[in-house]
Amino acid sequence: MATSKPPTAFISGPLDPSAEYFATHYKPKIITAIAAGHNFIIGPVRGVDALALQYLLDQGVAPERVSVYLPAGSGY
Repeated sequence: MATSKPPTAFISGPLDPSAEYFATHYKPKIITAIAAGHNFIIGPVRGVDALALQYLLDQGVAPERVSVYLPAGSGY
């Protein structure tokens, strides 16, 4: 019997969000995704990407559930 992979949530957003903006527009959905056992993909830049990574780790999400997407030629 094949096992299915958990869903993956892609998190992306503004480079300069306020803490209030992140708390209002991202935290509730991230909390739901964590509870559902999702894996996560985020980008490598400041703003929502960095806030989301820190939030996921602060919530105890295992690092192996988080992938940082580095597009080819991005310079990272």
